[in-house]
Amino acid sequence: MPKVSKDNCAGLAESGKAVSAKKRTSSVFSGWFWTVLIALMIAWGGTNIAYPLMRTLSGAFGAIVFAAALTSRTSRWTRPNPSDFILAGIVVLFVIQLIPLPPQLWTLLGGRDAIAAIDREVFGHLLWRPLSIHTEATWQTFAFLIPFLGTYLAYRSGDEARRSAMMRGVAIGFVWAVALGLLQVAGLDFLHPYPIEADNQFGNGFFTNHNHQATLVLMAAVLLAWHGPTAGKGSINGKLAGLAVAAAMATVASGSRAGFVLMAGTGLAIGLFWLVTRPRSAGTQKPSLRPFAWALGAAAVLSAIISAMVIGAERYTLGRGGLMEDQRFELAPIAWRAIWQFWPTGSGFGTFQTPYRQVEPIEALRFLDVTHAHNDLLEALIEGGLPALVLIVALSLRILMLTGRALRSRQADSLATAATGLALAIPLVHSLVDYPLRTMAISVLFAVAIASLEARAGFTRITNA
Repeated sequence: MPKVSKDNCAGLAESGKAVSAKKRTSSVFSGWFWTVLIALMIAWGGTNIAYPLMRTLSGAFGAIVFAAALTSRTSRWTRPNPSDFILAGIVVLFVIQLIPLPPQLWTLLGGRDAIAAIDREVFGHLLWRPLSIHTEATWQTFAFLIPFLGTYLAYRSGDEARRSAMMRGVAIGFVWAVALGLLQVAGLDFLHPYPIEADNQFGNGFFTNHNHQATLVLMAAVLLAWHGPTAGKGSINGKLAGLAVAAAMATVASGSRAGFVLMAGTGLAIGLFWLVTRPRSAGTQKPSLRPFAWALGAAAVLSAIISAMVIGAERYTLGRGGLMEDQRFELAPIAWRAIWQFWPTGSGFGTFQTPYRQVEPIEALRFLDVTHAHNDLLEALIEGGLPALVLIVALSLRILMLTGRALRSRQADSLATAATGLALAIPLVHSLVDYPLRTMAISVLFAVAIASLEARAGFTRITNA
């Protein structure tokens, strides 16, 4: 057997240390890359594609996150899960809407009579046309979807280090949103990133819409309590209490009626989830009611404090007139009629205004610029038709199924899994009266949450590529 000198041993040891140090340095830089990227997408994602700068930012961030996820050496690809197929279905629907169809086909679809008449008048014959009545708007909407898809792909294919780094970015975005909202409502109006917006009388953080600020802080607080960078360390009760106080303060500062309802519902849901998943005490078949009682009491006290603060205050919610006087409830019946203009194929994503204006009554013209239905379910049905409805139902059922399965299993991580489902429910419920998922910040958070829910449910098994 050949002898190995002490010098050779020392050299091998030094080489091993160098390689180890290089790996640690690479890991640190890689981790902070994901942290900064997620934090920037959240902090700069406070509006929708109505702003040209946001279209540019979403395209740039989308390209970066996709490229990073696909080329990273730490990415691991596993067999598809149901959410993968649902999200792939969304992409396929966009593609189908942009494929030109022969005149014999598209003229059979609803809502295209006026387009056919224009073709005959201008060109003398019918042209090949896609399902979308405004392809540029559909392309812009698809580009805005890319950061969401890229974030989902990055979290889903990442190892624990990458996922922790991404959640660190969520934590930075959450702290920045809360701090900015509180400073704005304290009177530092120069901190509003969009100074022309009427919502700037509130603490709306980096959003143009103060309702979206409430949705983001509530959703992020729930995710960070169980999936944050300190997950598994310290007391969950302490972290949850701190995050709840910060989210409650930011929600109150936002002056959002939807935020108040979502905050109360989130608190009660967490209490109920805790009650269902809590380990049973020895010698009894019934779980303790103490956590649920604490959650119910806290929600009652918090509601009383909020009511005392905002009743009659013009700057906040309850002093702004009756709830049913809100214009979004007047828009809903008009949007419902607009669905049937291009049913069942839809008019194309990003084209809401055209079918809406076709059925808009004269008395509704006082709403000077209706860019969204303020009900994303109705707007999705207008633009995506029956295929969009199928995808929405499939995703909602998937979230409900995984959340319900976690609650029934009563395993060690059941509460964390159920809380992830709750985080997804917050923007979905809010979407019935607004359009939070059309902002990059909330869509990125939604992507992290749905990928995390699938991973926690046991359908993502990491393998070597």
